[in-house]
Amino acid sequence: MTTLKLHHIGFVSRDLAAAVELLASLGLEVSTPVDSDPVQKVSARFMGVETAGRVYVEVLEPADEASPISAFVNERGGGLHHLCFEVDDLEAACLELRQKGMKMVVEPVDCAALNRTFGYRGDRPARIAFFMVGERLLVELMEKPNGKIYP
Repeated sequence: MTTLKLHHIGFVSRDLAAAVELLASLGLEVSTPVDSDPVQKVSARFMGVETAGRVYVEVLEPADEASPISAFVNERGGGLHHLCFEVDDLEAACLELRQKGMKMVVEPVDCAALNRTFGYRGDRPARIAFFMVGERLLVELMEKPNGKIYP
């Protein structure tokens, strides 16, 4: 069975700066600079609190109307979007979720933005995939580059 470690909770907003300000008022600290991901067509910034076993909140803003999160913002105005879990082997985790009847909505893809955001200097980018669990829970799986855990 694949071991899942909660890495972040995705929060979508029309205005990244305003969402960061709102979450900062709740005590979350900015953990990373804003980074743009041309593949996912988003701008993102991670926030967190200093605790053992840090879990981040990823604040996302669509880069344009072609972004996969644009419909979410247009229909719902933003809000909680997905849960992301770290896995050691993305292919094995994807196979396991498929065998459990979960629907893959984004095939595994490289995510160099995670490497830039967290300062990883490995030989390949992080990789991610997305699944719909049940009717409305979007789950992202993230394979840590070369088994490295982000700060």
